[in-house]
Amino acid sequence: MSVSLIAVDVDGTLINSEGRVTDETKEAFREATKAGIHLALGTGRARDECTPILKQLPELRYMINCSGASVYDIALEKELYVEGIPMEIIRRCYEILKDIPVYLFEPMIDGHVYADRKRMEHLSEFQDHYYIETVRSTRTPTDIEALLETRMEPVPRLHLFFPNHETQERARKLLEPVGLPILNSIPENLELNMPTANKGLGLRRLAEYLNVPLENCMAIGDNLNDADMLKAAGYPVLVANAHADVLQYGKYRTKSCDEDGVAHAIRHVLNGTVEAMRKEQ
Repeated sequence: MSVSLIAVDVDGTLINSEGRVTDETKEAFREATKAGIHLALGTGRARDECTPILKQLPELRYMINCSGASVYDIALEKELYVEGIPMEIIRRCYEILKDIPVYLFEPMIDGHVYADRKRMEHLSEFQDHYYIETVRSTRTPTDIEALLETRMEPVPRLHLFFPNHETQERARKLLEPVGLPILNSIPENLELNMPTANKGLGLRRLAEYLNVPLENCMAIGDNLNDADMLKAAGYPVLVANAHADVLQYGKYRTKSCDEDGVAHAIRHVLNGTVEAMRKEQ
């Protein structure tokens, strides 16, 4: 078997702990493209949030966004697949969290991330994290309550961003009765999708679109929101900094996100030495 499609998680996988895409990773993406390998992001982020990454990695052609609720062809500017959360559930989530004073309630719609303009003024109260700059530069400010009152169409994903991990855990417990899968990609966020929307389904949809068998797909991740994508791929790869709860889903290991782990895995694909990663810890 050979790898024809590589789907890469972003936070904790593609970018390092400083939030950067390294030169080594950029070069590996260029080499993979020249070799005819399809490259995709497999992320919880919406399209707007991926803009800084796309500027650094122009070779990227596809995105699995919103934890699998959206699949997008960048070159054609075309959404290939979308599955959304009904607005009555979104409104219920907002009501449940009304007693948490400082956090961002962020519906992701048509590739944009909407955040309440008044709540954005409280970002200085959040624990320092590279993701805060992503929030500042990619959000579309709005009146969230007005949006919730007027919008009728489903929302691909609901993203929640909290000032610290303790508040995130409190919110997770409050939201459990809603019955949606609740995942996170960093300690301060939560990601809600429909039960039928996940990165694994997104990878399946993209593989079908490209006519690539799943056994010829590689998925690289680090956290539980990557589990379905790892399970779907013929080559499930974990970075060395992967969360303990996701270790069971990775047959292969690469270096950490701070050691160019994604570039390291891509080079194994290009060199025909993927099986060597079974032994690397």
